[in-house]
Amino acid sequence: MLENMFKKDKNKEKDDKSNKTLLYSATATLGVLGTVVWQKRDLLKAVALLTNRKKKWVQIDTEPETYMTANKSEAQEELFAYFTAHGWRFADQIADGFFWLNDNDQIILLRQKKVLQERYCLWIASKSFGITNE
Repeated sequence: MLENMFKKDKNKEKDDKSNKTLLYSATATLGVLGTVVWQKRDLLKAVALLTNRKKKWVQIDTEPETYMTANKSEAQEELFAYFTAHGWRFADQIADGFFWLNDNDQIILLRQKKVLQERYCLWIASKSFGITNE
């Protein structure tokens, strides 16, 4: 009978160690996941805005100016039409860089970066377009 009690105590110790290991692993995983979500919070917020508005693009930062669209040609066209309507004209494209000019011969490079498993595109301007938010 005493032997059975010791076996039960040993089994309980093993279960406690397993539970603690599982708890530590779960805590570490949640910590890493939380960190990743925190780092991507602006992108996730932009995705939420894109799904809840009529425009196919959203400005997510002002310094440097950064826009987000879905990775679709219609979304890119709508963003480019916005720049054109505000005095900028498309000049040239080299790889993922799009050059824009205005009437004062100012040049802006708009770089495209695909994110979130290439479902969305970030458009990062080399300097401000000087367009006030509407």
